Amino acid sequence: MKKVLIGAVRLSVLLGVVLLLGCAGFRGRAYETAQDGTTIQPIQNASISFSRGEYRRVANTRQDGQYKIYLPRLKKFRVSASHPAYDYLSATPESPKTPWFGLKRVNVFMERNTVAICVGGNETIVIIVDPALVAGIRSSVDQFESDLCAAGYSVEERTVSFANPADVRSFLRGIYYATNENLVGAILIGDQPYAYQFVTQTYANPDLPPYAEEIISMQYFSDLDGTFDTSTDYVSPGGHSYSYDIHDGEVDWEIWIGLLPMYKGDLNLTTEAINRYFEKNHAYRMGDYSISRAFMEINEHHSASTLDEHAQVLQRLTTGTYAWTPFSSAPNSHIYFDSPPAGLSAAQGYASMTTGVADFVHGAAHGSRLAHGQISINWVESNQVDTVIFWSDGCSVGNIDYDDNFLTSILYSPTSQVLVAKGTTNNSGGMGTNQSGFFGHNIATSLSGGESVGQAMLDHVNVPLISPWSEARELHFAPQIILGDPTLTIQ
Repeated sequence: MKKVLIGAVRLSVLLGVVLLLGCAGFRGRAYETAQDGTTIQPIQNASISFSRGEYRRVANTRQDGQYKIYLPRLKKFRVSASHPAYDYLSATPESPKTPWFGLKRVNVFMERNTVAICVGGNETIVIIVDPALVAGIRSSVDQFESDLCAAGYSVEERTVSFANPADVRSFLRGIYYATNENLVGAILIGDQPYAYQFVTQTYANPDLPPYAEEIISMQYFSDLDGTFDTSTDYVSPGGHSYSYDIHDGEVDWEIWIGLLPMYKGDLNLTTEAINRYFEKNHAYRMGDYSISRAFMEINEHHSASTLDEHAQVLQRLTTGTYAWTPFSSAPNSHIYFDSPPAGLSAAQGYASMTTGVADFVHGAAHGSRLAHGQISINWVESNQVDTVIFWSDGCSVGNIDYDDNFLTSILYSPTSQVLVAKGTTNNSGGMGTNQSGFFGHNIATSLSGGESVGQAMLDHVNVPLISPWSEARELHFAPQIILGDPTLTIQ
């Protein structure tokens, strides 16, 4: 009996201490709210803030939208919440008071900070528009969004000027999870911030020194759950605030990125160019393009001095290991390279590109920000460019650090019918060979199967590269850039 009394006393003392110290706070859930006030779904990764004067504590919601937080008892707090994809609306109650003991329920309500253009599609596209451009391109963007809706996408839009690339990535990651991972891509229009990566290439030949370069990285926006970081002693060679020499963790890409960048650094020229672009995009979707469904390769890296060499090169480019099969092996494909004995030249290929004989042109040539092989910015702005997709393996043709860059010109030129221009931002052109094969074969296979340009990119990137390409993954993937509309498919 004595032991029982002692035990009861100890329990009472323990309970008294707990009550005295207080085990109090709040619990609840963050909800997405529709315009009519109805709740849609819980929100994960929302930061719920409780403040009282200078005192502030934050709780983050779990995957099911729930949170809990312990705070001083019998105190009133002001509630707020933040999330990259949502704006805070209210809390119930608005200014809760912690109880003497236990957790009081406080639910938080937020609304998406994008405009939902259309819903119900299996895949979501988000369009980010530069506020400086929106008035001049409003009707064109409306038509484009209507076309995307008709193609079966859910479309959201946000007009915003992000302060830095980290904010862009955070927003995209928020939308990705807010749509239950149904976000497949984003199209950035106008002057938007971007990040950099410092990439290196080492060679098996010990006589060749390692190659290293700081590059614009669209991969930073495509990989939403990987880690971009800096080593202890890393300093951006270009003095960029958002530059990373480490990319690890889950490095696959969740979404593709398409850009409609500034044109020649001029607001009026860009407005005109984007309006022209959306007009021709709509025409293509309505079946008003007269360009033939065919593949063309213009290869400045290969040449032949005899008819036997010509036959060998032609075989390599049509059915070889590094051929764009099944595009290249089709009976109506067009293959150009310098071969005097056969009366063939790369220049003939560029001339054919002005006549609409192929809707997909693969250009294999050395490049710079000013030119792809034999054709320059002046050439594409002076000649008709009658193709839909121009895929350049030329280095740096898409270096958008410069107002004048080749890839932007071939997309925006008044003489161009190009709707997708693919290139790189640095001295790297190809995308390597993965476990499914050569990147050209993989892209052509995906497009032949009816997939979009953006999805074809994801199909290749998200299969591991094989050696030796795997040893320089970042050099192959980080600089890849797509200008235009990656939702397009070949017709």
